[in-house]
Amino acid sequence: MELDAGAAETAPPAGIAEAPLLDEPWKLVVPAGTLITDITDILDGIEHAPLPWLGEPEAATAYPARRLRRISGSNKPIVHRYFGTQTALGLVAAGEGRTVLPPLALRGDPSDLRVDDGVCRPDP
Repeated sequence: MELDAGAAETAPPAGIAEAPLLDEPWKLVVPAGTLITDITDILDGIEHAPLPWLGEPEAATAYPARRLRRISGSNKPIVHRYFGTQTALGLVAAGEGRTVLPPLALRGDPSDLRVDDGVCRPDP
């Protein structure tokens, strides 16, 4: 079950108990060379950055991305849609935009990824 901060909670059906399985922070994924150094830069730069948002409006990644846009006052829409993590990483590596992904999605072949203090950038 995906639960994001700010999402409406619903009670489980009768006879069902919920137990936390994994608590994983989201990572902002941007192209290498993007000048973002801390959370202030991330929030201040979201509206002014030339990079569009990537994603799928109804996917789990859409909720934290929407929250970031709301916090920053950004009105930029999602420009490119993807349905798989590898496609997302390829689009970001090609400089086509930015997205939000969980750290588990960033594991695998680390040769083209770099994670710095919560900001993940594909290496050049």
